[in-house]
Amino acid sequence: MIDSILQRHDPRMFLVPERTLVGDGSSMASGRALDDLGCSPGPVAIVADASVLRLGSADAILESIRAHGYGAEVLAGVTGEPTVDDAREAVEAVRRVDPVAVVGIGGGSALDLAKFVALVAPRDEPVDAYFGVRDDVARRVKLVAIPTTAGTGSEATRIAMLSANKRKTIVNSAALVPDLVLLDPKLVMSLPGPVTASTGLDALCHAIEALLSTNRSPLSIADSRQGLRMVAQSLVRSFDRPEDIEARRGVLYGAHFAGRGLNAGVVLGHSVGYTIANRVTVAHGISCAIALPYCIRYARPVAEDTLTEIARDVTGHPDVDGLIAWIHDVNRTLGVPRDFVAVGISRESVADMAIECSEKYPRPNNPVPFEPGRLAAMYEAMAEGDLASAPFN
Repeated sequence: MIDSILQRHDPRMFLVPERTLVGDGSSMASGRALDDLGCSPGPVAIVADASVLRLGSADAILESIRAHGYGAEVLAGVTGEPTVDDAREAVEAVRRVDPVAVVGIGGGSALDLAKFVALVAPRDEPVDAYFGVRDDVARRVKLVAIPTTAGTGSEATRIAMLSANKRKTIVNSAALVPDLVLLDPKLVMSLPGPVTASTGLDALCHAIEALLSTNRSPLSIADSRQGLRMVAQSLVRSFDRPEDIEARRGVLYGAHFAGRGLNAGVVLGHSVGYTIANRVTVAHGISCAIALPYCIRYARPVAEDTLTEIARDVTGHPDVDGLIAWIHDVNRTLGVPRDFVAVGISRESVADMAIECSEKYPRPNNPVPFEPGRLAAMYEAMAEGDLASAPFN
């Protein structure tokens, strides 16, 4: 995988946050970190997960910000994946405050909304003008991301996800990459089991899919592999022993590496995950984890060498079948259903899902092109939960 990528010389952009403060209690330095970014005293817009605010997990962060002369204005308590309407309301709230910085505190939904409003609020264009790819704009306020879950990697990426009419809307801009990230394992110690599982699985999917992407580069490969190893070693342990801070660190830091690896982009698994989430309410990481073994099987005809290296990183053995078995074991341990029916999707939906996957969520960077017949066969296999029966090799 690495040898082959070094033979190519075409340019690849690799964007990461300007600064990252890592370590236990790092979020307590939020105020000083804003100073270090060169922020002038003034209001700071806080976009936070509602549960983080309710449980008091953000209190010390807000105190640190205020202690350094900033006004911490809590503008949004995010309760789920932000909708386009949520984004409009948050943008208007931030415009009224006119902040020197936007700070996102929470899981991927809160961070995505914070990233979006930091880009859009200082401008006059309507919210929907920023859907899709917008690399023609620069952000005008500082952006800080403080993740309180271990998995989404949103703090490291140029992507923000919104939903509209139960469909995913993607915002893609280099200006969404934060100026500063605070990675504090103390903030993820109290994550409940289902959140530990779903966000950690999201990180696992990010790492593997980015390694399969044809847009990968030596830099994205290095970060994705490091993230993969850390998450693989720590995820089940953090689920079984939530008080184990070393395991929590492993998933949090591994998820961040995997997020950096997303410069290569995700592939088929996330497209399938979106088609699941468009029909039933299921955590994003769970929907992607259901798809992951099938994503691997779909790519295998042309990606055997890459998958062999992934297998070696995860299991210690260059055995792709062993990798798939390991993923099934992890999914089972973390409570991931094996088929669509178990999450409430009827078998009659799979044909439409295959079409939607290809037409609405294409992945030109997938190692094997999306082909309607192969996708349909894959979706049929997923409806049965029987990977071995899938006729798309």
